[in-house]
Amino acid sequence: MAKTGPALSLSKGFTLIEIVLALGLIVFVAGFALTIDYQRYQKQSLKTEQQTIITLLQTARSQAINNIGQSSHGLVIYPPDEPQNYVLFTGTDYSTSDPTKNQIIESGYNWDLASTSLSQVIFNQLSGDVNTAGEIILIDPVSNNTSTISVNHEGAINW
Repeated sequence: MAKTGPALSLSKGFTLIEIVLALGLIVFVAGFALTIDYQRYQKQSLKTEQQTIITLLQTARSQAINNIGQSSHGLVIYPPDEPQNYVLFTGTDYSTSDPTKNQIIESGYNWDLASTSLSQVIFNQLSGDVNTAGEIILIDPVSNNTSTISVNHEGAINW
């Protein structure tokens, strides 16, 4: 008596169409996730730059209030002689400050400064007040995201 078993099936595995569809779906999902992640990276980079500028403004104001060097202190953003940098300086104006006392901080992200923004903030000695109040508006040139820091006449920094 001959044994009969299950019939051999020749359709084991995946077809080429199933593999292509699965790979296509994986690529689509990965591409979507990378796009969302890149946008989040851009926003976070701009926020990090904003925090850097806020910290530098607070440092300059603190130095002015504490009368370090018996002088006013300030921050200039992207000066002509130091593009893509921030400079903490001592004195009533960056152009007349002593370059040997300047502290240069490199920008960590390539962003633009709005044309209406303050590019220099000077905190008066002892009071910490500023003569020119206004806003510093950072613009991401790729995504057009913006971030605003305001400084009032009393030297208060808001973001």
